[in-house]
Amino acid sequence: MLINYLKEVGQKLRFWLHALKTEDFFCYGEIGNISYTIGKNLLDGTILYAMFTMAETEFKVAAILGVMSKYIYPLITVTSSIKVSTYIDQLESLKSRYSLINGLVRGMCIVGIGQALGAVFFLFCYPPLFYKIFIGFPYAKYLLVTLFLFHHICDGSAQVLEGRMWFKIIELTVRESKAKVLAENFWSIHIISQNTQLVLGLVLLWATTLISQSLVAILGKTGEIYIFMIVFTGFLLTFISKFILPIAWKTVLGEKVI
Repeated sequence: MLINYLKEVGQKLRFWLHALKTEDFFCYGEIGNISYTIGKNLLDGTILYAMFTMAETEFKVAAILGVMSKYIYPLITVTSSIKVSTYIDQLESLKSRYSLINGLVRGMCIVGIGQALGAVFFLFCYPPLFYKIFIGFPYAKYLLVTLFLFHHICDGSAQVLEGRMWFKIIELTVRESKAKVLAENFWSIHIISQNTQLVLGLVLLWATTLISQSLVAILGKTGEIYIFMIVFTGFLLTFISKFILPIAWKTVLGEKVI
């Protein structure tokens, strides 16, 4: 039974790899998705534990941050879903395939802006940077809560928008692909895409959290330098990730649709 399951997963992985090789839209989009997954989980692994430790021991607002994380996301999801569904309905009324894809790519630019801003707000929550910039401000603990709230609003909204728009883009490309094998295995390709990001993100999150704690314990100040390099790498990947597809659309992909 396990062998059959592994064979099935292997077959679906081959479909996913084939889609990466043959469908340019899917390839550039997945590069952006994987870049975001790597970057965001590097940030989460290095910042979240340190930030919540600081919030608990020094500012006594860890509970507020935890409650906010739990309850603000459903509100973001509801609001963003309504907005994006209206936008996609308007796009689908267009007869031109080029105009439809162009509208979706413009929407991905908004996603890129949201996730870039979310990364900026989250970066400022990183304790060494937060101390350096904001510790002299009155009510610094409330500023930490505000920064984390804005991070959730920007990044969370962008993720909801991206999920709907990216699905529509691959539906128009992979599902309607000239390669019959891709069109017939659209859902397998989509699921492997999501699971790849999920597994990669989970591994990176745990590994980065453990490594960042070990670096400080073993190397002290030198370890903090390495951690900051990880934070900066995560920030850079998160910041640019969702602009990869729009840039590719403007440079190489747009002409292929016309």
